[in-house]
Amino acid sequence: MADTGGISPVDSQVAQVAINKVRGHLWYISEDLIGLALFSDQVSVEEKATMVSALQKPKNETDVRRVDPKAVPCFQSVTLSDFVTKRSTNLFAALQMNTDFLASHPSQWPQCLLFCDSKEKAAAI
Repeated sequence: MADTGGISPVDSQVAQVAINKVRGHLWYISEDLIGLALFSDQVSVEEKATMVSALQKPKNETDVRRVDPKAVPCFQSVTLSDFVTKRSTNLFAALQMNTDFLASHPSQWPQCLLFCDSKEKAAAI
């Protein structure tokens, strides 16, 4: 019998199914689409502020959608802002959003007409 390092074949099968499920959801945490989270009421104001700051980071060299199964545990410690880079602004350009609202604190966005207009565009996707 082969040594499986203490992992039963059933555990290994369950782990593979879980990894495949996680991979299936990685498309929407790409640098290009992560900006949609700025319009979510479920994302905290603090996380949105961190995301806006992260828009200055250079684009990632690796594509998170091509994650190595061994790297899946690291996703437990990352936040949305970890996926945000300069490339994330492509979303705003593609949807023809005026991003001037990004200059104000996210706590003020609900009262900003530019943000409300952009949120409507994001919701229409």
